[in-house]
Amino acid sequence: MVLIGKCEEMCSEAEKKLRYKEGLLHILEIKKGTEKNPRPLPDPKRVVKCFSRSAAGRESNENELRTPNALQRTVNYLLLDVADNQIISWNNTYDFIVDRLLAVRQDIVIQDISRSYTISLLQPIVKFYAYSAYRLCESPISDFDPVLNKKNLQECLKKLLLIYDDFDYLQSKIGVLKDFCYNQEEFEILFSDCRQFFEALYILFNLGDTHCIYRGLKLEKKWRTNLVQNSIKMSLCYKNGNWIRLCRMMVKLPPLLAGIASLHLPEIRRKTLEKMSIAFSSKNLSYPIETLQKELLYGTKNELIFDCDRYGIKCSQSEINFIKTDFDKFSKLVSTRKEKFVIDKFIDVKPSFVLKSNTF
Repeated sequence: MVLIGKCEEMCSEAEKKLRYKEGLLHILEIKKGTEKNPRPLPDPKRVVKCFSRSAAGRESNENELRTPNALQRTVNYLLLDVADNQIISWNNTYDFIVDRLLAVRQDIVIQDISRSYTISLLQPIVKFYAYSAYRLCESPISDFDPVLNKKNLQECLKKLLLIYDDFDYLQSKIGVLKDFCYNQEEFEILFSDCRQFFEALYILFNLGDTHCIYRGLKLEKKWRTNLVQNSIKMSLCYKNGNWIRLCRMMVKLPPLLAGIASLHLPEIRRKTLEKMSIAFSSKNLSYPIETLQKELLYGTKNELIFDCDRYGIKCSQSEINFIKTDFDKFSKLVSTRKEKFVIDKFIDVKPSFVLKSNTF
């Protein structure tokens, strides 16, 4: 039997009381002015249901399950208000939001919420994981686990794409979607206007993956927009080793997609440098460092020089000397870094703006 949530708040009264009693309120959930109290008071408008794993023999309570509207308000609050907070660091903000989003996803699964509501909830959640993947890419593993974040992003993104596929199937069979969405006009904005972004995100996040390329190619023509087609071309460039063209296309992407694509740059650069070490191998000739800096989207010469040193390539401030026997194939891949061309795209842009469903 599928339960139907009855809780209209971001957190049930029972959980608020329990967490207050046990001193388990997060700093972002505490009522202002009571922070220094021995037991700070909860702010009813800021307390959000936390994630707890389902225990064997423990049944879900419909009074603790949030309704679709309550879940929508929760996601909006987390990604449009909490994401911009100045109280704690963004690493800690990330931890708080991730936990509360896991609880949201849990409530969605338990209730088997309608596809339209699930789309409106998953789209901003996917954006959050994607934004975090780029923003926290330089953080130590103790502060941010990129593997776990990737897992969450892939799970939510694949579920979203499956619902898109359901839409295509139902529309082809019955032509109309009266039972598919709660508000046709709002659904068109959420679905039609935003789908291209998430289709492109799936391709770019899994750059070079044959399955993702195939999915993009077999999409209906109306979904294969320029953004999706360019993402497919970039993935094919990655698969075929056309690194320079891939980088030229990368700089033209919207901010969040550029950030996601840039996470592949360490591997792209390593493969390019290895290939050039063979193709341009010469004791008498050199390659202009400024040219390669621009081609591989390095923000500074020193970043390129650092990578060359890592892989055993001799270089100076003006030129690189490629010798195929010098390249160290066993050296560790350079860590991901925030790239200047992406940083420039995010200047003066708040997280809440990036995380809105209809912005990309």
